[in-house]
Amino acid sequence: MKRIVLVTVILVSVGLTSGCVRKSNSLTRNSIEAEKRVPRITLASSRELSKGDEIVSITLKDNGNLFSVQHTKSAIVHFGFTPGGELRVNGRFEPAENWLLGDIVFTGSTVGFAIGDYGTVLKTENGGLSWYKVPKFTNYDLNRVAFLNESIGYVAGYERRINQKTDALETKIEIWRTDDGGRSWKRCYKSDKENEVFRMVALTPDIALALIAGQRLIRTTDGGKSWKDVFVAGRLGDFTFSANGTGWLIGDGVNLLKSEDSGETWKKVGGFPAKLQGYHWSGISMGETGNGLAVSQDGIFAYSLDYGNTWEAYPKEFKWPPFQVWVYRDVGVILDSISVYKVDFGMSSDSKGN
Repeated sequence: MKRIVLVTVILVSVGLTSGCVRKSNSLTRNSIEAEKRVPRITLASSRELSKGDEIVSITLKDNGNLFSVQHTKSAIVHFGFTPGGELRVNGRFEPAENWLLGDIVFTGSTVGFAIGDYGTVLKTENGGLSWYKVPKFTNYDLNRVAFLNESIGYVAGYERRINQKTDALETKIEIWRTDDGGRSWKRCYKSDKENEVFRMVALTPDIALALIAGQRLIRTTDGGKSWKDVFVAGRLGDFTFSANGTGWLIGDGVNLLKSEDSGETWKKVGGFPAKLQGYHWSGISMGETGNGLAVSQDGIFAYSLDYGNTWEAYPKEFKWPPFQVWVYRDVGVILDSISVYKVDFGMSSDSKGN
Protein backbone atom coordinates (compact mmCIF):
# COMPACT_ATOMS: atom_id res chain seq x y z
CA MET A 1 0.00 0.00 0.00
CA LYS A 2 1.38 3.44 -0.90
CA ARG A 3 2.32 5.83 1.93
CA ILE A 4 1.49 9.52 1.63
CA VAL A 5 4.35 11.81 2.74
CA LEU A 6 3.52 15.44 3.49
CA VAL A 7 6.18 17.97 2.54
CA THR A 8 5.87 21.64 3.53
CA VAL A 9 6.30 23.87 0.48
CA ILE A 10 6.07 27.71 0.32
CA LEU A 11 3.38 28.55 -2.24
CA VAL A 12 2.19 31.92 -3.46
CA SER A 13 -1.45 30.93 -2.90
CA VAL A 14 -2.17 30.20 0.76
CA GLY A 15 -5.51 28.68 -0.19
CA LEU A 16 -3.82 26.20 -2.54
CA THR A 17 -1.40 25.17 0.20
CA SER A 18 -4.10 24.51 2.77
CA GLY A 19 -6.21 22.64 0.19
CA CYS A 20 -3.35 20.26 -0.66
CA VAL A 21 -2.63 19.59 3.02
CA ARG A 22 -6.29 18.83 3.79
CA LYS A 23 -6.51 16.37 0.87
CA SER A 24 -3.26 14.62 1.79
CA ASN A 25 -4.29 14.28 5.45
CA SER A 26 -7.58 12.75 4.32
CA LEU A 27 -5.81 10.22 2.12
CA THR A 28 -3.43 9.33 4.93
CA ARG A 29 -6.29 8.67 7.35
CA ASN A 30 -8.08 6.53 4.77
CA SER A 31 -4.92 4.48 4.13
CA ILE A 32 -4.38 3.88 7.85
CA GLU A 33 -8.02 2.91 8.32
CA ALA A 34 -7.83 0.43 5.41
CA GLU A 35 -4.73 -1.16 6.99
CA LYS A 36 -6.67 -1.72 10.22
CA ARG A 37 -9.55 -3.49 8.51
CA VAL A 38 -8.20 -6.59 6.83
CA PRO A 39 -11.02 -9.17 7.02
CA ARG A 40 -10.32 -12.22 9.14
CA ILE A 41 -10.89 -15.52 7.28
CA THR A 42 -11.09 -18.65 9.41
CA LEU A 43 -11.93 -22.27 8.71
CA ALA A 44 -15.42 -22.86 10.14
CA SER A 45 -15.16 -26.62 10.65
CA SER A 46 -17.93 -28.60 12.31
CA ARG A 47 -17.82 -31.92 14.14
CA GLU A 48 -21.45 -32.44 13.20
CA LEU A 49 -20.68 -32.72 9.49
CA SER A 50 -19.75 -36.22 8.35
CA LYS A 51 -17.39 -37.07 5.52
CA GLY A 52 -20.43 -37.85 3.37
CA ASP A 53 -21.72 -34.28 3.57
CA GLU A 54 -20.78 -32.47 0.36
CA ILE A 55 -21.98 -28.85 0.45
CA VAL A 56 -22.78 -27.66 -3.06
CA SER A 57 -24.61 -24.38 -2.44
CA ILE A 58 -24.98 -21.91 0.43
CA THR A 59 -27.30 -18.98 1.05
CA LEU A 60 -27.44 -16.42 3.85
CA LYS A 61 -30.87 -15.33 5.12
CA ASP A 62 -31.71 -11.74 5.97
CA ASN A 63 -31.17 -12.52 9.67
CA GLY A 64 -27.67 -13.86 9.04
CA ASN A 65 -28.58 -17.55 9.36
CA LEU A 66 -26.88 -19.90 6.93
CA PHE A 67 -28.57 -22.63 4.89
CA SER A 68 -26.98 -25.11 2.49
CA VAL A 69 -27.89 -28.05 0.32
CA GLN A 70 -25.86 -31.23 0.71
CA HIS A 71 -25.26 -33.11 -2.52
CA THR A 72 -24.32 -36.59 -1.32
CA LYS A 73 -27.02 -36.99 1.31
CA SER A 74 -29.62 -34.80 -0.44
CA ALA A 75 -30.24 -32.74 2.69
CA ILE A 76 -31.00 -29.11 3.51
CA VAL A 77 -28.90 -28.03 6.48
CA HIS A 78 -29.40 -25.00 8.72
CA PHE A 79 -26.10 -23.65 10.04
CA GLY A 80 -25.01 -21.03 12.49
CA PHE A 81 -21.71 -19.89 13.95
CA THR A 82 -20.60 -20.34 17.55
CA PRO A 83 -18.99 -17.35 19.32
CA GLY A 84 -15.65 -18.92 18.45
CA GLY A 85 -16.48 -19.06 14.73
CA GLU A 86 -17.12 -22.80 14.48
CA LEU A 87 -19.82 -24.02 12.13
CA ARG A 88 -22.80 -25.30 14.11
CA VAL A 89 -25.62 -27.43 12.71
CA ASN A 90 -28.97 -26.11 13.96
CA GLY A 91 -31.20 -28.39 11.93
CA ARG A 92 -31.36 -30.79 9.01
CA PHE A 93 -34.15 -31.70 6.56
CA GLU A 94 -33.92 -34.74 4.31
CA PRO A 95 -36.54 -35.00 1.53
CA ALA A 96 -38.46 -38.24 1.19
CA GLU A 97 -37.28 -38.61 -2.42
CA ASN A 98 -33.52 -39.00 -2.53
CA TRP A 99 -32.92 -36.67 -5.49
CA LEU A 100 -29.68 -34.70 -5.55
CA LEU A 101 -30.15 -31.03 -4.59
CA GLY A 102 -28.29 -28.26 -6.40
CA ASP A 103 -29.20 -24.76 -5.15
CA ILE A 104 -31.11 -22.89 -2.43
CA VAL A 105 -32.37 -19.34 -1.88
CA PHE A 106 -34.47 -17.42 0.66
CA THR A 107 -36.70 -14.47 -0.26
CA GLY A 108 -36.84 -13.27 3.35
CA SER A 109 -36.86 -14.66 6.86
CA THR A 110 -39.60 -17.25 6.26
CA VAL A 111 -39.94 -18.23 2.57
CA GLY A 112 -37.25 -20.18 0.74
CA PHE A 113 -36.79 -22.54 -2.23
CA ALA A 114 -34.43 -25.46 -2.87
CA ILE A 115 -34.10 -27.19 -6.23
CA GLY A 116 -32.58 -30.40 -7.56
CA ASP A 117 -32.67 -33.32 -10.00
CA TYR A 118 -35.74 -34.50 -11.93
CA GLY A 119 -37.50 -31.15 -11.59
CA THR A 120 -37.45 -31.10 -7.79
CA VAL A 121 -38.56 -27.78 -6.24
CA LEU A 122 -38.97 -27.62 -2.46
CA LYS A 123 -40.47 -24.67 -0.59
CA THR A 124 -40.49 -23.56 3.04
CA GLU A 125 -42.80 -21.01 4.59
CA ASN A 126 -41.57 -21.26 8.17
CA GLY A 127 -37.93 -20.26 7.87
CA GLY A 128 -36.62 -23.69 6.92
CA LEU A 129 -38.14 -25.74 9.74
CA SER A 130 -40.06 -27.84 7.21
CA TRP A 131 -40.17 -28.12 3.40
CA TYR A 132 -42.75 -29.39 0.94
CA LYS A 133 -42.59 -30.21 -2.75
CA VAL A 134 -44.27 -27.87 -5.23
CA PRO A 135 -46.06 -29.35 -8.29
CA LYS A 136 -43.62 -30.87 -10.76
CA PHE A 137 -43.35 -29.17 -14.15
CA THR A 138 -40.23 -30.72 -15.78
CA ASN A 139 -37.90 -33.72 -15.66
CA TYR A 140 -34.81 -31.58 -16.22
CA ASP A 141 -32.15 -31.56 -13.48
CA LEU A 142 -32.50 -28.12 -11.85
CA ASN A 143 -29.29 -26.42 -10.73
CA ARG A 144 -29.98 -22.68 -10.33
CA VAL A 145 -32.73 -20.70 -8.61
CA ALA A 146 -33.36 -16.95 -8.15
CA PHE A 147 -36.35 -15.20 -6.63
CA LEU A 148 -37.27 -11.52 -6.56
CA ASN A 149 -39.86 -11.96 -3.82
CA GLU A 150 -42.16 -14.67 -2.48
CA SER A 151 -44.08 -14.82 -5.78
CA ILE A 152 -41.75 -14.09 -8.71
CA GLY A 153 -38.80 -16.36 -9.40
CA TYR A 154 -36.79 -18.33 -11.95
CA VAL A 155 -35.27 -21.81 -12.01
CA ALA A 156 -32.82 -23.20 -14.57
CA GLY A 157 -32.03 -26.77 -15.47
CA TYR A 158 -30.40 -29.05 -18.00
CA GLU A 159 -30.85 -32.40 -19.71
CA ARG A 160 -27.91 -34.50 -20.89
CA ARG A 161 -28.21 -37.35 -23.34
CA ILE A 162 -25.93 -39.48 -25.49
CA ASN A 163 -26.58 -39.12 -29.21
CA GLN A 164 -27.27 -42.70 -30.39
CA LYS A 165 -25.79 -42.00 -33.82
CA THR A 166 -22.63 -40.12 -32.87
CA ASP A 167 -22.12 -41.20 -29.21
CA ALA A 168 -21.63 -37.52 -28.41
CA LEU A 169 -22.89 -36.02 -25.15
CA GLU A 170 -25.60 -33.45 -25.88
CA THR A 171 -26.91 -30.95 -23.35
CA LYS A 172 -30.04 -28.81 -23.41
CA ILE A 173 -30.91 -26.05 -20.97
CA GLU A 174 -34.14 -24.30 -20.06
CA ILE A 175 -35.25 -21.50 -17.73
CA TRP A 176 -38.73 -21.35 -16.18
CA ARG A 177 -40.54 -18.53 -14.40
CA THR A 178 -43.23 -18.50 -11.71
CA ASP A 179 -45.46 -15.59 -10.69
CA ASP A 180 -47.37 -17.39 -7.93
CA GLY A 181 -44.72 -18.71 -5.57
CA GLY A 182 -44.09 -21.97 -7.42
CA ARG A 183 -47.67 -23.18 -7.93
CA SER A 184 -47.29 -22.83 -11.70
CA TRP A 185 -44.34 -22.36 -14.05
CA LYS A 186 -43.82 -21.21 -17.63
CA ARG A 187 -40.75 -21.91 -19.77
CA CYS A 188 -39.14 -18.65 -20.87
CA TYR A 189 -35.75 -19.70 -22.32
CA LYS A 190 -34.50 -22.77 -24.19
CA SER A 191 -31.19 -23.70 -25.82
CA ASP A 192 -30.12 -26.98 -27.43
CA LYS A 193 -26.42 -26.02 -27.62
CA GLU A 194 -25.42 -24.80 -24.15
CA ASN A 195 -24.61 -26.91 -21.12
CA GLU A 196 -25.45 -25.03 -17.91
CA VAL A 197 -26.73 -21.85 -16.29
CA PHE A 198 -24.07 -20.57 -13.88
CA ARG A 199 -26.06 -17.84 -12.09
CA MET A 200 -29.40 -16.01 -12.23
CA VAL A 201 -30.51 -12.74 -10.62
CA ALA A 202 -34.01 -11.19 -10.62
CA LEU A 203 -33.87 -7.40 -10.22
CA THR A 204 -37.45 -6.28 -10.86
CA PRO A 205 -40.70 -7.96 -11.98
CA ASP A 206 -39.50 -7.37 -15.56
CA ILE A 207 -35.68 -7.42 -15.41
CA ALA A 208 -33.60 -10.55 -14.81
CA LEU A 209 -30.15 -11.76 -15.90
CA ALA A 210 -28.61 -15.20 -16.39
CA LEU A 211 -25.02 -16.31 -16.97
CA ILE A 212 -25.08 -19.06 -19.60
CA ALA A 213 -22.26 -21.63 -19.85
CA GLY A 214 -19.80 -19.15 -18.35
CA GLN A 215 -19.64 -17.22 -21.62
CA ARG A 216 -22.86 -15.28 -22.21
CA LEU A 217 -24.64 -12.91 -19.86
CA ILE A 218 -28.23 -12.58 -21.09
CA ARG A 219 -30.92 -10.16 -19.92
CA THR A 220 -34.69 -9.85 -20.12
CA THR A 221 -36.71 -6.65 -19.67
CA ASP A 222 -40.15 -8.19 -20.21
CA GLY A 223 -40.33 -10.84 -17.52
CA GLY A 224 -38.60 -13.57 -19.53
CA LYS A 225 -40.57 -13.30 -22.77
CA SER A 226 -37.41 -12.34 -24.64
CA TRP A 227 -33.69 -12.32 -23.84
CA LYS A 228 -30.65 -10.64 -25.39
CA ASP A 229 -26.88 -10.81 -24.89
CA VAL A 230 -25.46 -7.95 -22.83
CA PHE A 231 -21.92 -9.32 -22.44
CA VAL A 232 -20.04 -12.16 -24.14
CA ALA A 233 -16.51 -13.33 -23.27
CA GLY A 234 -14.32 -16.43 -23.27
CA ARG A 235 -14.88 -17.23 -19.61
CA LEU A 236 -17.13 -15.42 -17.14
CA GLY A 237 -17.11 -16.76 -13.60
CA ASP A 238 -19.93 -15.06 -11.70
CA PHE A 239 -22.01 -11.91 -11.29
CA THR A 240 -24.03 -10.26 -8.55
CA PHE A 241 -25.92 -7.09 -7.68
CA SER A 242 -25.52 -5.11 -4.47
CA ALA A 243 -28.37 -3.62 -2.45
CA ASN A 244 -27.96 -0.22 -4.15
CA GLY A 245 -28.51 -1.77 -7.59
CA THR A 246 -24.88 -1.83 -8.78
CA GLY A 247 -23.91 -4.92 -10.75
CA TRP A 248 -20.58 -6.77 -10.61
CA LEU A 249 -19.32 -9.24 -13.21
CA ILE A 250 -16.05 -11.15 -12.84
CA GLY A 251 -14.10 -13.63 -14.93
CA ASP A 252 -10.92 -14.45 -16.83
CA GLY A 253 -9.44 -11.65 -18.89
CA VAL A 254 -12.26 -9.19 -18.15
CA ASN A 255 -11.23 -9.28 -14.45
CA LEU A 256 -13.95 -7.08 -12.88
CA LEU A 257 -16.78 -5.20 -14.58
CA LYS A 258 -19.43 -2.88 -13.17
CA SER A 259 -22.96 -1.96 -14.23
CA GLU A 260 -25.00 1.00 -13.02
CA ASP A 261 -28.00 0.53 -15.32
CA SER A 262 -29.45 -2.78 -14.10
CA GLY A 263 -27.08 -4.86 -16.19
CA GLU A 264 -27.69 -3.31 -19.61
CA THR A 265 -24.08 -2.11 -20.02
CA TRP A 266 -20.83 -3.08 -18.29
CA LYS A 267 -17.49 -1.28 -17.90
CA LYS A 268 -14.14 -2.11 -16.30
CA VAL A 269 -13.61 -1.16 -12.66
CA GLY A 270 -10.77 1.30 -12.22
CA GLY A 271 -10.15 0.39 -8.59
CA PHE A 272 -9.24 -3.23 -9.37
CA PRO A 273 -5.42 -3.27 -8.99
CA ALA A 274 -3.05 -4.79 -11.52
CA LYS A 275 -1.79 -7.38 -8.99
CA LEU A 276 -5.30 -8.93 -8.94
CA GLN A 277 -5.67 -9.20 -12.69
CA GLY A 278 -5.13 -12.33 -14.77
CA TYR A 279 -6.56 -14.90 -12.35
CA HIS A 280 -9.41 -17.38 -12.88
CA TRP A 281 -12.11 -15.48 -10.98
CA SER A 282 -15.05 -17.71 -10.08
CA GLY A 283 -17.21 -15.98 -7.47
CA ILE A 284 -18.23 -12.53 -6.22
CA SER A 285 -20.64 -11.12 -3.64
CA MET A 286 -21.37 -7.62 -2.32
CA GLY A 287 -23.07 -7.11 1.05
CA GLU A 288 -25.57 -4.46 2.13
CA THR A 289 -23.01 -2.48 4.14
CA GLY A 290 -20.40 -2.19 1.38
CA ASN A 291 -18.28 -5.26 2.14
CA GLY A 292 -17.41 -7.35 -0.90
CA LEU A 293 -15.51 -10.55 -1.69
CA ALA A 294 -14.18 -12.04 -4.91
CA VAL A 295 -12.56 -15.48 -5.12
CA SER A 296 -10.54 -17.22 -7.80
CA GLN A 297 -9.78 -20.82 -8.71
CA ASP A 298 -6.13 -19.97 -8.11
CA GLY A 299 -6.76 -19.60 -4.37
CA ILE A 300 -6.54 -15.79 -4.55
CA PHE A 301 -9.09 -13.71 -2.57
CA ALA A 302 -9.91 -10.03 -3.08
CA TYR A 303 -11.96 -7.85 -0.76
CA SER A 304 -13.57 -4.42 -0.80
CA LEU A 305 -14.74 -2.32 2.16
CA ASP A 306 -16.28 0.57 0.21
CA TYR A 307 -18.98 -0.84 -2.09
CA GLY A 308 -16.42 -1.97 -4.67
CA ASN A 309 -14.75 1.39 -5.28
CA THR A 310 -11.37 -0.07 -4.27
CA TRP A 311 -10.15 -3.65 -3.93
CA GLU A 312 -7.26 -5.28 -2.10
CA ALA A 313 -5.70 -8.74 -2.28
CA TYR A 314 -6.09 -10.85 0.85
CA PRO A 315 -2.54 -11.50 2.13
CA LYS A 316 -2.92 -15.29 2.22
CA GLU A 317 -3.56 -17.78 -0.56
CA PHE A 318 -5.71 -20.88 -0.08
CA LYS A 319 -4.89 -24.43 -1.09
CA TRP A 320 -8.32 -25.54 -2.30
CA PRO A 321 -9.96 -23.42 -5.01
CA PRO A 322 -13.24 -21.84 -3.85
CA PHE A 323 -16.34 -21.90 -6.02
CA GLN A 324 -18.97 -19.92 -4.09
CA VAL A 325 -19.04 -16.85 -1.86
CA TRP A 326 -21.78 -14.99 0.05
CA VAL A 327 -21.63 -11.75 2.05
CA TYR A 328 -24.23 -10.52 4.52
CA ARG A 329 -23.44 -7.25 6.32
CA ASP A 330 -20.18 -7.88 8.24
CA VAL A 331 -20.06 -11.65 7.70
CA GLY A 332 -19.06 -13.62 4.61
CA VAL A 333 -18.96 -17.31 3.78
CA ILE A 334 -16.57 -18.94 1.31
CA LEU A 335 -17.15 -22.48 0.06
CA ASP A 336 -14.59 -24.75 -1.54
CA SER A 337 -14.71 -28.44 -2.40
CA ILE A 338 -14.11 -29.64 1.16
CA SER A 339 -14.38 -26.67 3.54
CA VAL A 340 -16.47 -23.71 4.68
CA TYR A 341 -14.68 -20.50 5.68
CA LYS A 342 -16.11 -17.66 7.73
CA VAL A 343 -15.12 -14.11 6.79
CA ASP A 344 -15.43 -11.54 9.58
CA PHE A 345 -15.28 -7.97 8.26
CA GLY A 346 -15.73 -6.53 11.74
CA MET A 347 -12.64 -8.27 13.16
CA SER A 348 -9.33 -7.14 11.70
CA SER A 349 -6.43 -9.38 10.81
CA ASP A 350 -2.86 -8.20 10.80
CA SER A 351 -1.12 -7.34 7.53
CA LYS A 352 -0.36 -11.05 6.98
CA GLY A 353 -3.97 -12.18 7.37
CA ASN A 354 -3.47 -13.77 10.80
